[in-house]
Amino acid sequence: MLPLLHLLVLDTDNPRSLAWVARTMRDRLRKLARHDPAWGSEVTASLSLPEHWRLADLATTDAHGHHSPLIEQLQHCAGGACRLSDEIGRHLFAHVESTERTVWQ
Repeated sequence: MLPLLHLLVLDTDNPRSLAWVARTMRDRLRKLARHDPAWGSEVTASLSLPEHWRLADLATTDAHGHHSPLIEQLQHCAGGACRLSDEIGRHLFAHVESTERTVWQ
């Protein structure tokens, strides 16, 4: 189980691992936010850092044999990705102005 968890979750050299995807997503978001670095730093601050998770913790099972620490971390990642998606849409794609603004001149 440990080698599999390392490969799929923690390996930053594996483009299919969660750590690689999360790091790449943070890097691309910083690039996207290069004109508003404060916003980019703010939205990436709460994202999970799978490369910092401890393998031994992820492999721990509870009394029912469930990998509760791993499940909690993955749920946190999923929630963070949803919040990030909403924030990107709100900040970069929602351009709602007052109705008094003339678009065509």
